[in-house]
Amino acid sequence: MLALWGSEWLFWWQIPLLGLLAFGGGALLWVGGRFLARAPKATYWRSVGANLLAILAGALVVGVFTVAAGVLGGPSGAQAGLLLGSLAWLFATWWVIKAMFGTTLAKAALAWLPTLPQTALLVAMLAPTL
Repeated sequence: MLALWGSEWLFWWQIPLLGLLAFGGGALLWVGGRFLARAPKATYWRSVGANLLAILAGALVVGVFTVAAGVLGGPSGAQAGLLLGSLAWLFATWWVIKAMFGTTLAKAALAWLPTLPQTALLVAMLAPTL
């Protein structure tokens, strides 16, 4: 049986799915920035860049929190670190959007709302591997 996240499937669906998340999430972020947050600096390409940076920053934050808590508290500490890291992921994402769109943190959170289904899909895909 082929594992969905194994190397056998890598070029069949993982890479296109990551591209869809990057560019589709950028489109959703552009919609949120333009129409919900009313951020004048929200362009499509800036939104794609903000989405990619937010994903990278979020992964880094979650990884650091999980590893640090795992070293300090063992397996149960790693689970707590994962939870805290996930909350920190939100703030890191909003901070990236704030910086890219030149807006407030509250408006950045508002601009992020349309990407919530994308984020839920990403978490659902990563949850089994974690």
